[in-house]
Amino acid sequence: MHLFKVERTWSASNNYFPIVFLGDMHIGNPACDYKLLKKHIEDIEKLPNAMVFLMGDMAEWIVCGDKRYQASQIDPQFRDRLDELPMAYLDYLEDLLAPIAHKIEVLHDGTHEKKMFPLMYPGAELASRLRKKAAKRIGNKEAQNKLRYAPGEAYTKITWKTKTNSDYRSTMINTAHGWQAGRQPGAKHNTMQSLFAWIGADMVFRGHSHELFAEYGSPREVPNQQMSKIHTVDTICGNTGSYFTTREVSKRPSYAEDAGYKPLRKGHIQVHVQIHDDGLTKTIHVK
Repeated sequence: MHLFKVERTWSASNNYFPIVFLGDMHIGNPACDYKLLKKHIEDIEKLPNAMVFLMGDMAEWIVCGDKRYQASQIDPQFRDRLDELPMAYLDYLEDLLAPIAHKIEVLHDGTHEKKMFPLMYPGAELASRLRKKAAKRIGNKEAQNKLRYAPGEAYTKITWKTKTNSDYRSTMINTAHGWQAGRQPGAKHNTMQSLFAWIGADMVFRGHSHELFAEYGSPREVPNQQMSKIHTVDTICGNTGSYFTTREVSKRPSYAEDAGYKPLRKGHIQVHVQIHDDGLTKTIHVK
């Protein structure tokens, strides 16, 4: 479990902050929708004030000798580096994510990254590489406070303050790569909603299942800092989606076909936070 703090300054003319949950890219698999992924990275790069959470399974990390390894399931662009696939994936991810490196706040390991333990820790290595990319854009000191590496679950508290420190707004986010919560959508929705029973966060997100949805949970009532009135806080939960094509025309059956997976929507989740005098509001965007 990791605990992270993020601080942002807001003003009347700078009060819109998109929070992006992006994961399950599965770089290296022929079924990855590289075109859509690159477009979304370009879109995120243009988002002012964006804060990005990488949700794990960024690449396959399946190498020769692994019982899951099949040469036919390696995307052709990586087949000239079969003897060094982990480094090929890291190089690709470094170049892919470099334009938004300065926006990344938290980087999670997924189940595929953890399959490489203890030989290597690809999430930690990727975070280190991307901090260097971010330093070129925002300076080394600022970059060192970003790209927080979380091999497991994390709480991240984002606080917005005015330049005079006279006013505070905050939201608590709980993230982890996640687990498979049943094949039917209802089981996944119910599991995400039930997490609010023991997780003290305003937003709870998981990846892994490749389901793409976000929804409001039960609102939470809390007193303001001055203990003079009650605020209603919106809660949001969901699964953060993937860029994995489950069914496609090919010479050999894919893993998804063999496992009977249904077609799934590709993309990611954004929660746009707007700060105002009475607190903050959150709106869901499924991309």
